[in-house]
Amino acid sequence: MVNGNLKKDTIRLSVTISRELHSILKELSECTGKSLAHMPAYVLEESKPTFLALIKAYKTAKTDQQKALEEITEHAEQAMVKAARIITHD
Repeated sequence: MVNGNLKKDTIRLSVTISRELHSILKELSECTGKSLAHMPAYVLEESKPTFLALIKAYKTAKTDQQKALEEITEHAEQAMVKAARIITHD
């Protein structure tokens, strides 16, 4: 058992959220058919590419802020295209 979890590849993380975010996650849960309890982990897992892009951009910004901005802009555009494809089942 790791961190109270039976799954060795996951870590339990307690997160307190606002009522507004709870409502948003609840609505997203209803739209996707995923359980509300699963939504925070689902959203975070789906956001891994964004987190990785942010890490890269923060590191890049230490030496080249313009390049960092370009990297984030490119990632945002790719994320929007991916979201559109998911929504349209493309």
